[in-house]
Amino acid sequence: YATIQEHHGDISIESTPGKGTRFSIKLPALREQELEQENEEAEITQPAPVQAVHAEEQQPLSAKEHWILIAEDEPQLRKILRKSIEKIGFQVLEAENGREALDLVQKNPGRISAVVLDMIMPEMDGHDCFYKIRELTDAPVILATGYTEDKKINNMKQHGLYAVLNKPYRHIQLKTLLEAITTSRGIGL
Repeated sequence: YATIQEHHGDISIESTPGKGTRFSIKLPALREQELEQENEEAEITQPAPVQAVHAEEQQPLSAKEHWILIAEDEPQLRKILRKSIEKIGFQVLEAENGREALDLVQKNPGRISAVVLDMIMPEMDGHDCFYKIRELTDAPVILATGYTEDKKINNMKQHGLYAVLNKPYRHIQLKTLLEAITTSRGIGL
């Protein structure tokens, strides 16, 4: 419901006992001109070489490389997120759940520049993973979630959560956050 509202949409429900319920969701269409403008804004003039590494293939990283760890259980979303981050110019580490993400942080102390973390994942959710990551590194953590503000997220903010990206988000939003992180930490792409 929050996602529909954030996109200036509308939802209506019709229910007839014994017959069923009908949900109608209406979202405004993105005009072609807006889409082209977003794509132009997202262009990177000097792309860096990119490489994706899965937890099971992990090798020690060069100290000169800067990596973004993504933890997302949905394979399609993880693929889109990886491509988006690669387009910005970062190397990418991928985790399917919080346990894998934590394992990658432990294997690469000081080498992960930032973490993009989903909230709802199997084995270990984003909330628990965030606190475990905080014990190991001060790398900025961006929470990517479809959920609006709640007590867990507010508590995470009080403990150093860098930002919340509400799903669905645009490439330019992620790019802006990652560029702010690189600038504040003196990381050059």
